[in-house]
Order: sequence, then C-alpha cells, then structure tokens
Amino acid sequence: MTRALINDLGSDNVIAADLVDSDPTINCRYEKLDIVDAKKYESIVKENKVDYIVHLAAILSASGEKMPDLAYDVNVTGAQNAFMLSREYKTQLFIPSSIAAFGGDNFQKDMTPNDTILQPKTIYGVTKVFNELLGQYYHDKYGVDFRSIRYPGVISSAKYAFNGTTDYSTGKLC
Repeated sequence: MTRALINDLGSDNVIAADLVDSDPTINCRYEKLDIVDAKKYESIVKENKVDYIVHLAAILSASGEKMPDLAYDVNVTGAQNAFMLSREYKTQLFIPSSIAAFGGDNFQKDMTPNDTILQPKTIYGVTKVFNELLGQYYHDKYGVDFRSIRYPGVISSAKYAFNGTTDYSTGKLC
C-alpha cells in the first residue's frame, strides 16, 4: 500500500509509520509510532497537515486469540485515535475490515451482502465489526469521511514462502 501511494502521490506526500525504528525499503518520510499513543499520532497528523489517513494497524486473529487485551488495544483504541484525529483535523479515513467480521455458519457464503449477519468468532473479527460500526457513527454524527472494505485473507502483494492469512504484514500506516 505504501509503495502504491508513493507511486501515485510522490514520496513527499506520504508518511509511513510503524513500530520499528525505521524501514529503509520505504522511500518516504517515516515515523516510529505506537498506534495507541494518541499524542504522537496527533503530532504527526497536525504537524504535517495530513488530509488522508490509511490506518492499517491491527493484531490479527492468531496473535489476537493469544493476546486479546493487546488486540483490543491496538485494533480498537488505535482505530479510535484515528477516528478522533479525522474528526478534529477533517481528514479522510480508511480502515480496512476483514471477512473475519462474518464468522459463524449463518451467512450467505457466495456474493455475501453487506448487511448479512455478523457473528465473528475471534477478537480480530469482533474489533473489525466494531470499527465498521464506529466508522458509520463518526460519519453520521461528525461527518467524518470514513471508508472501509471487507478484504479476504490477502496480506501483501509480495510473495512469501507461507500462504494464507498470518500475523505478518508489510503494510504501514500512511
């Protein structure tokens, strides 16, 4: 995602952020950021006059089941920080959802409609449903331009030795 944004917008118009100190493979401004650090997150948005947030931070299913408190903190508190910043600084906001929002056996598996029953079975799925609903709330109540899409188990455009959804992601907050 970061590389695509750099290609589309130019490296001077993209800020990548993650937990690691740096990422030399990304050719744009880089910030070390723990997504639950609201003050640091705000300083990045405010100081750089950010107008669009692509919020990709999440603890995925396997790790989330082992550490549900961390999954809640990153997936909900981190997203709440993005919602508050979007409201305050009038940014557009994209937070992807996941097919993990469905869960259970009581939904149409082919051509699943958006308004189908949601019965997630993991903390990751529960937090994705919460963020979808919170995004609708922030849109309706505060006019936040929020977008989300339920992606299947696609994590990266790069090819890795493993397959399927894992707790490895090359995505960055932009």
